Amino acid sequence: MDSRSPMNIAEVVRDTASDRLVGKRIAAFECDSRCGIDAVKTITYQELWARAVDLAKGIRERLGSGHWSEKTYQDTIAACCMDRTIDWYVVYIACAALGLPLAAMGTDLPSKAQQGARNTYIMKELKPAVVIGDSGVDGS
Repeated sequence: MDSRSPMNIAEVVRDTASDRLVGKRIAAFECDSRCGIDAVKTITYQELWARAVDLAKGIRERLGSGHWSEKTYQDTIAACCMDRTIDWYVVYIACAALGLPLAAMGTDLPSKAQQGARNTYIMKELKPAVVIGDSGVDGS
């Protein structure tokens, strides 16, 4: 990669996942603040990449165009409304793999008024073609 080129995080995760040794390392974790250490969930780079590819295929199918790895979404935007869990990282990597800009809607801002204003702005002004939430994908 040219040092002047922007880094594509999806390519980094893909390359890391394909490494025989590094791909099995923990890429992300989440824990429920109400539970102890036994409640920590983890995902390896290989698992993260596999789940992101599956989601990217689903998003591309929902948006209705071409092969999942063709990056043609620079004029389209996705929104994500979910807590920062492992699933959030899957969404982030899937959108990066598609070249699909992602606007993160607030789910945990201290001010509910600020959170509502942010989310309303994203929906009204950015007009995401697809909204991904904890309960699934919604969009055209």
